[in-house]
Amino acid sequence: MKIILVESVNHLGRSGEVVAVKAGYARNYLIPNNLAMLADANNMAVLESRKAEIDAREKENKDAAVKLQAVIEALSLSIKVETNEENQLFGSLGVNDVAKLLAAEGVTVNKRDVILPQGQILALGEHPVEIICHVDVVAKITLNVTKQG
Repeated sequence: MKIILVESVNHLGRSGEVVAVKAGYARNYLIPNNLAMLADANNMAVLESRKAEIDAREKENKDAAVKLQAVIEALSLSIKVETNEENQLFGSLGVNDVAKLLAAEGVTVNKRDVILPQGQILALGEHPVEIICHVDVVAKITLNVTKQG
C-alpha cells in the first residue's frame, strides 16, 4: 500500500515522502495516528501544493532536534545500582531507566527513542546509549553504571 507521510517516522521516512508499507501497518497505526494518508490522486495534489509548508516544518523540527542533541550530549549520566558479590546487577537497566535519568536532568524523551546496544544493561561500567531526536539526528551519550555503597 502506498502512503504519503504527514510526519517523519523513524525507520520509514520523512514527512512528504511517498512510501510503500504493509496495509495493516498503514490502516491500524499510521493513518489513525495522523502520521500518513493514502497516496491517491487527491492527496498527491494536496501534497504538491503544500510541499513548501511541509519542508519548512521539517526544517524547524530538525533544527529543534539538533538543539536537543547538543543538550543531551552535554550531559553526563551515571547511576548507582545494587550488585551481588560478583558485581552482577540485580536485574537490569532498560530504556525506561535511561528515560527517567534524562527526565531527572530536565530532558524529556520518549522511551521508544532510547536505544541500548544489547537492549538492556546487565553489567557495571560505561555503556553507549543512543537517543533518536529526529529521523536524521541521533544523540550519543555514555551511561556510567557504578556499584552502590
